Amino acid sequence: MDKEFSRCPGCGYEDGFHVSFAAQEDLRAEVILICPRCSKRYRAGWVATLA
Repeated sequence: MDKEFSRCPGCGYEDGFHVSFAAQEDLRAEVILICPRCSKRYRAGWVATLA
């Protein structure tokens, strides 16, 4: 992944993604990107700390 991930590789949609969070341990969640056009999900390897 480059510095910015704003185009869906699946369908070519270019206006960004919806975001979902998959709960992990210790108040952390994996960030999941979802294309609003084709609903394909992408794991970018990003983790958010929930407070």
